[in-house]
Amino acid sequence: MGGTGLSGASVLNRTTALLVALALSTGAAHAHRDRILSLRADGAIPELPAPYADTRLRIDYSTTSAGRVSQLSFTSGKRSTTVPSCLLALISRASPAGLRLTGSWYHERSSLPHYISVELRDAEAVQHQAGYTAQRFLFSLEDARLLEVSTITRLPNDQGEQSQAIPLQGGCPSRV
Repeated sequence: MGGTGLSGASVLNRTTALLVALALSTGAAHAHRDRILSLRADGAIPELPAPYADTRLRIDYSTTSAGRVSQLSFTSGKRSTTVPSCLLALISRASPAGLRLTGSWYHERSSLPHYISVELRDAEAVQHQAGYTAQRFLFSLEDARLLEVSTITRLPNDQGEQSQAIPLQGGCPSRV
């Protein structure tokens, strides 16, 4: 009796393995990734899709204290959030050249709303890839809520970054 030499169980195992691989690769293709965004002088973020086209980000850098941010406000739709001074005080050094904007709006909203991440860093430290720290503010594109504030620390020897969420109480860092 001619044949390929494959038993029914072997064909079934290969078929199952192929289906599992296909399912995993399809899931990876639909997983969301942050997109790098830019900020225009008027506060618009041109890469956002039409439903979020009216979104604005305003960052005012202090004219009297180098590296300080005097105002950070985010508007999406008809809602706006201004970050309180107690949170702005966490930013030790920031510069327009060190601003990093990312966002995601192609993921399921069940676990996280569509968002913009605003990372304020010192451009000089970032350029040298030194062990810099930065503050990250995560805003909802849907209602402009401040979702999270984190401290980002660049690890030495190109080992990546570490993110530490800052617990908030009454809109300010809580004393843990």
